Amino acid sequence: MALTSANADTGITQNVPVAAVDLQDDIVAGTAFLPAASILADNSGTGTAANKDSASKDAPVSAEKEMRGLWVATVVNIDYPSKPTTDPEILKKEAVDILDMAKNTGLNAVFLQVRPTADAFYKSKIFPWSKFLTGTQGKAPNNGFDPLAFWIEEAHARGIELHAWINPFRITKKTASESKPTINSLHSSHPARKNPGWVVQYSDGNLYFNPGIPEVRKLVVDGVMEIVNNYDIDGIHFDDYFYPGRDFNDSKTFAAYGKGFKNIGDWRRNNIHLLVSDVYNAIKASDKDVRFGISPFGIWANKKNNSLGSDTNGLETYYNHFADSRKWVKDGIVDYICPQLYWNIGYKIADYSKLLTWWKDVVSGTSVDLYVGHAAYKTGNSDKTSPWHGVAEIERQMLLNRNYPEVKGSLFYNYTSLANSPALRSLIRGVYDRLDGKTVQVPLKVSWPSKDITTSYTKYYLAGASDPSKPLYINGKLVTSRSRKGYFGVLVDLQNGANTFAFTQEGAYVTRTITRSAGSSTATKMSKAEIIASSVFPQSQEYRMPGEKITLSCQAPAGAQVTVKIGGKTYNMTTSSKSGGLYRATFTYSYTIPSYTGTPRVIDLGAPVYT
Repeated sequence: MALTSANADTGITQNVPVAAVDLQDDIVAGTAFLPAASILADNSGTGTAANKDSASKDAPVSAEKEMRGLWVATVVNIDYPSKPTTDPEILKKEAVDILDMAKNTGLNAVFLQVRPTADAFYKSKIFPWSKFLTGTQGKAPNNGFDPLAFWIEEAHARGIELHAWINPFRITKKTASESKPTINSLHSSHPARKNPGWVVQYSDGNLYFNPGIPEVRKLVVDGVMEIVNNYDIDGIHFDDYFYPGRDFNDSKTFAAYGKGFKNIGDWRRNNIHLLVSDVYNAIKASDKDVRFGISPFGIWANKKNNSLGSDTNGLETYYNHFADSRKWVKDGIVDYICPQLYWNIGYKIADYSKLLTWWKDVVSGTSVDLYVGHAAYKTGNSDKTSPWHGVAEIERQMLLNRNYPEVKGSLFYNYTSLANSPALRSLIRGVYDRLDGKTVQVPLKVSWPSKDITTSYTKYYLAGASDPSKPLYINGKLVTSRSRKGYFGVLVDLQNGANTFAFTQEGAYVTRTITRSAGSSTATKMSKAEIIASSVFPQSQEYRMPGEKITLSCQAPAGAQVTVKIGGKTYNMTTSSKSGGLYRATFTYSYTIPSYTGTPRVIDLGAPVYT
């Protein structure tokens, strides 16, 4: 079958070569990037930031302007300390490392968990020292060291706010390997051991204070005010732990204190509301400039169960934790609300974007600030089809927040997730520095593709320029194919549908979304025997390294014999189509870029010619 031939540069440029490049050279894909701006397309979507030295000198944007916070969890040593110790020097070093990372990431507030299980990370006359701090409940750090005082001093020295994060009712948090705790397993000074009638053992095996007992709520308020009066903190913070579940064993307490309530659910919600109101009023009655806020579970209630709820289908904090977080806002008994929106944009059960708009409507017209809690811990999923693959979901959420003036900031859970992901830290700082109008000396740019695209290819080559002195990451993985001046090229696999690639470098980020179309599943009959010019690959400049494979392709009748000529040699192409005749089929040939020795130079392999 005779074919009309086609060149790979048809309708694009006069010459679209595939080039071999020596990594020691400062050229990529047959084009010298000197100066870079003459070759690289300008990227309006590029996030820029101050260089590291400059950023370390500049004070962070104040939390009053925009909250940029980080949760540091101490329960079961999730974040701090890495393991229990009485050594002040170890505790100090780990604290400093966390605060330095927070500042270098562009954050301005740390929410330190100072009372994880009714035990303390500070000097208290009410609660014993935490076992997660020193390894033994009631045992103090050596040399009179006070961790909270140290954290406050070091945070403020860096322009960072320090908020004391408290779990009001949780008494124990057992791990899977630990036996079920008892009241007698607590330190002798523990208020739960002194008042066993205040304690309920829940079905998860852990002990909790009973919120329905007035003396319990007073204990929590007194504990809060002990911190407020003795430490220069910037805020008191509660998370989403209130009642642990619907099957909490408090029927006798309800019988004693529930007069006037139609059901136990309304009574429980009122107990939590009383606590929140009492804490807020006590703080405001002091002469301290301390903010009080709560980070509830992200879904207040589903619309199908409550007409005021959100268009979601998940667990409801109103019914499961008995936390009426919407009422706290409407009654103005918190300074801020920070719902934990730990789902991706578009998630059917709990869509981040739907919950964001629901919460902004809740705070609208009130004096309560809205912060958003982000699931930093979900990033870096190894499944390429997951929205949490790489770090781009966090960027999408942060930028979506900017559409709503009601959103006054973000908190990221948790420290260890950021510490383990340079790419995520780089992205967060890049977003903030871009918003703050800072610039970099060597901008991160992706020149190919120059914008988001749709393609039918199974692989794609991304290339651009970066700062050679700093590591570069794509979706959290280190990019190794870079020249000495920072020019890079990465061949990526494409799944059907949208594939988002986030390039991150200290203080900068660029994302590209490449959507792979599924293509037609039915064979199409061609009117004549020809190679379809618009189908040949490559259609534009390709950037490749010696030894790298590139799949050359074109579409032609299935019954034809198709060849491709490149680099002075001709190769037979193959197709997986079983149709035959004039039915259209895709032909491919896997070509290996040759290696060359000697002085670094451009090797122009020419435009592939398909026949």
